[in-house]
Amino acid sequence: MHATTDVLPVTDLQLPTRFTRTAMAAMRVALRLSPVLTTHRKVPAKDTGAGAPRFVDALALPHPTSPQGTWDWAELDTSSEWTHQPIVQIDQDARLDEDGPVVRTGFLRLSSGFTDA
Repeated sequence: MHATTDVLPVTDLQLPTRFTRTAMAAMRVALRLSPVLTTHRKVPAKDTGAGAPRFVDALALPHPTSPQGTWDWAELDTSSEWTHQPIVQIDQDARLDEDGPVVRTGFLRLSSGFTDA
């Protein structure tokens, strides 16, 4: 943080990371998006073991790219329970999806985005 006053020179202040690391690692960022147009895409599962590759459904929607953390989508379902779905970045390729696009309201969440790289 830079502190500027008319009396003192500009000073650079910084808290040591040992005081902030635990709190920052526990934080989650949630951005409310409403309405957003999404589609489903089949993507390879991250925990695939030996054998045939396993695919999971993920929502395709634009989201910030970050080298740290995991983005997912959270929304209330019809029984007032929160559902969480993985997301993938949308691209410019034209596709004819089976279900077609769906308008959704929910939260784009970043988990573990503030840990040291």
